Amino acid sequence: MKPRILLIEDDRVNAIVFQHYFQQEFDIVHLLTGYDLFDELAKFPTDIVILDINLGKDDINGIKLVTAIREHPIYNELIVFALTGYATHGDEALFITKGFNKYIAKPCLLYTSDAADE
Repeated sequence: MKPRILLIEDDRVNAIVFQHYFQQEFDIVHLLTGYDLFDELAKFPTDIVILDINLGKDDINGIKLVTAIREHPIYNELIVFALTGYATHGDEALFITKGFNKYIAKPCLLYTSDAADE
């Protein structure tokens, strides 16, 4: 069984690209908004949650979601990555202090092992 990633990303194109590159090694579930985060976590064991920080003007943001995860008695130990276009000096440290385990700046360089050999 492959590890499971729950990707919360409001940009469908970014989600498709992400899924394309990681589908060989991970089962990836994509949600456009964060409103169903805990329902989805309750359905299936999840190894990594990747949260877009800016989920659009009508949605809860990634910082609020990671705070809710860290406060949850069952899910507070989940590995959570920030996926964001905020990539100025100090942003990574800020997101780590907010409760994220890792930080991925968009646009990110995604490659397969085949591409690395070229």
